[in-house]
Amino acid sequence: MASGDTSTLTAAVGSSVAAGTYPVTVTGTGTGGTHSATYTLTVATSGGGGGGGGPLTNAGFEAGALCPWACTGAGTLVTTPVHSGSHTLQVTPDPAGTGECDRTVTLSPDHGSTLTGWGQGPHASLGVSGGATASTWSNSSDRNQLKVTFTTGSSGTVTAYVHGWYGQGSVYADDLALGWTSTLDHAPGARRCRARGDA
Repeated sequence: MASGDTSTLTAAVGSSVAAGTYPVTVTGTGTGGTHSATYTLTVATSGGGGGGGGPLTNAGFEAGALCPWACTGAGTLVTTPVHSGSHTLQVTPDPAGTGECDRTVTLSPDHGSTLTGWGQGPHASLGVSGGATASTWSNSSDRNQLKVTFTTGSSGTVTAYVHGWYGQGSVYADDLALGWTSTLDHAPGARRCRARGDA
C-alpha cells in the first residue's frame, strides 16, 4: 500500500464465540515502520452449542418445537440426522413449492452480518431476504456448513430462511447462527472500529 491508501479488515464472529469483550490488535508493517491499533470488539450473545444462534432464537432447534420459526409446506423437527444436540429441522418441499422455514430478526442497520448453518439434502438452501438478499445452497447427502455474508439495510431487519427445492426431497438444517462482522477501517489520521451496536 502507498501512503494515503485505505484498507479494510473484516472479521466474522464465529458461532462458538462466547459473549464478552475482546481486544483486537491490528499491526501493519512497511518500509516506513510498524504501526499498531487496538480496538474493542463486543460480542453480545453466544451462538454455539446447538441452542445458540446469536439473534436467532431456537437456532439449534433444541426447544423441541419450531416456534418462533414459521414454516410453509412441511417443516418439522426430527432427531436424525443432527449436527449437534437432539433435534434438527427437516423441510420437505412439494412439487409446487420449495418449502421454507424462516425467522425475521432486526440487526444493527448498515452492518456486515453472517448467517451460518449446517445443511444436508438435495438443494439445501440457506439465506436472507427482506432488508438484505443473499443465499447459498448445497446438494449433498452429507452434512456440510453453509455460510452467507450480507450487509443489512437501513432498517436492519432481515428474514433468515432454510428451504429445499420443488419436489426434490427433504433437506435438513441445524445449528444456525446469525452473527455480525466487525469492520476495521484504517486511513491516515482516521482509525475506527465498527461492530454490532456502534453508531
